[in-house]
Amino acid sequence: MNVPREKMSFDLRQRYRLAAQLIETVRKKKPLRILDAGGREGYLHNFLPEDEITNLDLEFFPGDSFVVGDLLLLPFTAGTFDLVVSLDVLEHIEPGRRGGVLDEIDRVSRDYFIVGAPFRDRKVVEAEKLANEFHLRATGRENEFLAEHLRLGLPELEEVTSWIEDRGYQSVILPNNYLPFWLVMMGLSAYFTSLPRPGDLMAAVTELYEINFSRYDAQSPAYRKILLIAKSGPLDQEAIRKRFAPAPFSEDSGKRAWNFADRVLSELVTDRERKLLELQEEINRLQAELARRDEDCRRARAELEGIKGTPAYRFYKNTWGRIRGS
Repeated sequence: MNVPREKMSFDLRQRYRLAAQLIETVRKKKPLRILDAGGREGYLHNFLPEDEITNLDLEFFPGDSFVVGDLLLLPFTAGTFDLVVSLDVLEHIEPGRRGGVLDEIDRVSRDYFIVGAPFRDRKVVEAEKLANEFHLRATGRENEFLAEHLRLGLPELEEVTSWIEDRGYQSVILPNNYLPFWLVMMGLSAYFTSLPRPGDLMAAVTELYEINFSRYDAQSPAYRKILLIAKSGPLDQEAIRKRFAPAPFSEDSGKRAWNFADRVLSELVTDRERKLLELQEEINRLQAELARRDEDCRRARAELEGIKGTPAYRFYKNTWGRIRGS
């Protein structure tokens, strides 16, 4: 089974929603044959349920149409797919091999491909360091994905655009995940991860984010950039940029932010109160159990004292008990 949309993080929803919308913009037929290269758990299917989507990753993930494979040697013939998507993959590839990934994506796609990643930028690097440090403090361990970004270094946008230009392709670049929003939500995600049962709480906050702030997401400074690349034919870059321009911050944006924060804090307080109540109930249960055992011990001692006062016990003590040394 593919991971349902409601189980996707805010970050996954934003990138896959935009990719799906870009695909609809250039769609020429239905269904399309699409490869999600590095798609892990089949997220794209939530947004494009009628298309034929193959998910590929280095490790096996349960799901429909899943293939284990290496992005540097894709197990498909040239032009197998109408379109290929690869989101937040390049930053996990060693710098010297990233061009090879683009070559393979190009080889197996016919018309278009979409590449998204957090590209190297001072603000993005600083935000990743802050998010990783907060995750370490909140959970006792680093965020495994951010730690790998920091170790390998983020890809260079100029290298990708140069690769595109060298092949005579056209592209349009769109911002994705407004960086201040991304950083706050990553902090909340790390905090929720430290809780015993974070799933429902994180899902609720993700829904709040999607309702209140996702419309403002596609603006700079952005955590990632998503590139739509056309291999042939015209690409109306200006029209696409205009179509995906973010909603302007409305007059009530500040109010929305405060309401969002208030509802998140209310969820946290409610969750904390629930956990305190559960702990108090457990304490009460243990105290009752301890009192019951104390009463059992008191009764056992009283019974023992009663036995010691009987003639039979005195006879035992003066005969067999003396012989056995008891």
